[in-house]
Amino acid sequence: MTISYLQTVILYCLYKLKGERTISSIYHLLTGKKSSQTIQDAHLYQLTFLFQTIPSLDRTVLEHAVELFKDKKWIDAYSTESYALTNKGEEILLSSLKKQPFPKYLNGWRYHHMTDRFWKRLSLLIQVCSYLIKKENRYVPIQKCSQTRQWIKNFLQTVPCDRNMLAEKLYVELTDSMENKIDLDPRTFVLRLTGYKKIGLTPEQAAKKLQMDITLFHFHFLNILHYLIAESTIHKDRLIILHTLNGKIMMPLTNSTRKTYEFLKEGYSIDEIMHVRHLKKGTIEDHLVEIALNDHQFNILPFVDERKQEQILHVANKERTKQLKYIKEQVDNASYFEIRLVLAKLGDEQWS
Repeated sequence: MTISYLQTVILYCLYKLKGERTISSIYHLLTGKKSSQTIQDAHLYQLTFLFQTIPSLDRTVLEHAVELFKDKKWIDAYSTESYALTNKGEEILLSSLKKQPFPKYLNGWRYHHMTDRFWKRLSLLIQVCSYLIKKENRYVPIQKCSQTRQWIKNFLQTVPCDRNMLAEKLYVELTDSMENKIDLDPRTFVLRLTGYKKIGLTPEQAAKKLQMDITLFHFHFLNILHYLIAESTIHKDRLIILHTLNGKIMMPLTNSTRKTYEFLKEGYSIDEIMHVRHLKKGTIEDHLVEIALNDHQFNILPFVDERKQEQILHVANKERTKQLKYIKEQVDNASYFEIRLVLAKLGDEQWS
């Protein structure tokens, strides 16, 4: 049976969550809610690549998909709004992913905070270059964002080469990056571009032209953007223009967590940070969990002793569970915060 790619994504999330989280967690994951629970779940269940990949997802669409899965007996209810895949559901999922696997470079959590900015800058720069080499300066900018337009204006004023050379260099960087990459579909990128006397297609128009499912098209489009961001970060000396479009790449922390981390680096204790920032202890603890998820060098020993870490990981690995309540029952001397922090430190590693 053929299912939509959005249904495949939802089914995959249910498969990974194994009935330990509700469908609300899927909605928050795909739309990119920056809560401590959503961020931790994304890491614990190896779903970070899907974070904020469908920000416009309608909750009712998700609920209708789940109802369909129930009617087809692809999922079984664990509790209210919690489901796990049946054997038939796993067969359907595997069949769908075999035909259309997730794009290789998709990395929602790592790049969600910069993808839109990168696309706006890149698409506008391509449009501007296409008009400049035709010596035409009368056109309607494809991007309406004033910040993007000002950034491109400032960029052009500081470029050390003429406009024709700039266009050629940008073309070379893009073609060199994507040439012979079987894991990329450049059509999903090129069709969206606006240039000299050429208007780029909307996602819906491009998907229809390519006869692709709209969600699948969107994922392949994101795949290219995430790939270009990653490549230009690794090869910044070779992909100078693309790297410049990225701007400064920072660890994907929420703003409040970033402030807490700065205080931690200066030697402040949790209580001191609570006092200075006028925040509750639970909020600071949420920040520590988020830091542990994103910074693999972050040392959690000051917050959880080594013996307790071993106990928590032993239960989590033995029972192959990430349910805090169950682990707490087995390691009753550990607080929920300590359990969350230890599981966060485990990050995206697979359970042994």
